[in-house]
Amino acid sequence: MKDSKRRLYKQIIHGREWHRLREWYIVRHPFCEECLKRGIMDQPAEEVHHKTPIGTGHGFVDMKQLAYDPNNLEAVCHECHKKIHKAMKTRSRRGGKGTSGEVAEWMEEMFGI
Repeated sequence: MKDSKRRLYKQIIHGREWHRLREWYIVRHPFCEECLKRGIMDQPAEEVHHKTPIGTGHGFVDMKQLAYDPNNLEAVCHECHKKIHKAMKTRSRRGGKGTSGEVAEWMEEMFGI
C-alpha cells in the first residue's frame, strides 16, 4: 500500500467517528457473528471486521464509505478475525472469485500477514 493510502487508513481507524461507530456496532452485536453461525452462542465480540477492507477503496471518500457502512461490518472475536483475514489473504492470492491481489497486498503491508 502506498504511504498516502496508509495515512488515510490510519486517519480513518484512529478517528473519533470510527470509534463511535465501532462501539455502537458492538453494543448492538455483543456476540461474535462468526461463532453464532457455528452455534457458539456465548463468545463475546471483541473487534469489528470490515467485510470489504477499507484499503481497497480508491481514495479517501471510497475508504470512508467502506469504513462507515454498517452493512460492511461484522462483530467478531479476535480468533475469528484472524481466521477471516487469513482466508481473505489466501483467497486473494489464489485469484478467488471477487477478489484481487490488492486485498492481499493491503493486508500484508498493514498487518504483515
